[in-house]
Amino acid sequence: MTSKIEHTNDEVRHKIIHFLAQQRQAARGVSGLSASISEINKALKKENVGRNEVARNLDYLIQHGWVLEDVINRPYTTPKGFQVPSEKRLYKLSDVGLRYAEGESSFDRTSVFSGINITSIGGITVVGNNNIVRNEFMDSLRAFNQLEGAAKVSDQLTEEQKLNIQADIQTIKNQLSKAQPNKSILKSAMEGIAFIGSLPGFAEVFQVAAAAIGNIL
Repeated sequence: MTSKIEHTNDEVRHKIIHFLAQQRQAARGVSGLSASISEINKALKKENVGRNEVARNLDYLIQHGWVLEDVINRPYTTPKGFQVPSEKRLYKLSDVGLRYAEGESSFDRTSVFSGINITSIGGITVVGNNNIVRNEFMDSLRAFNQLEGAAKVSDQLTEEQKLNIQADIQTIKNQLSKAQPNKSILKSAMEGIAFIGSLPGFAEVFQVAAAAIGNIL
């Protein structure tokens, strides 16, 4: 008899976001960007995630702004002429969820680097509204965007810990705009976030980020 696989809430949330990101990639039209709860349940059932796990973690993602819920009213008329209210609920990634799933975009409208002629500097890319990265460090930036998103969605961390982690990750991102990142700053920032590598659901994403920095140090 196969024993039931236990998932942490964070793992289920990652799976939901990943599924909705795949749904978005496969969409052939605007209506295909969203998924119903039954579609989410069906997909995650293949990964041994139960309906109750999906329900509570989807609600968490909605409450915290990672997923948007669209309610479509579709009343129907019975054969006797009575109109019965009916609604369909669909779910898709919010802008926050998109940044986590796809990374930041150069199409974000505001920038902390306003006033600097970025186009005159060779070998860099503007990503989102807060990051400039050397082209050779682009994979490192993506790794830390994923780690930052994982920390924000986690319920294993206090809000203060999340704030500290985000500050250290932003410090690392800032160094990635330099031709020669300050190694002592990178080491110090990595030491500040090292503890999350031992938390359930964080090992893989942290190892990717740590390996990316290891290539620089």
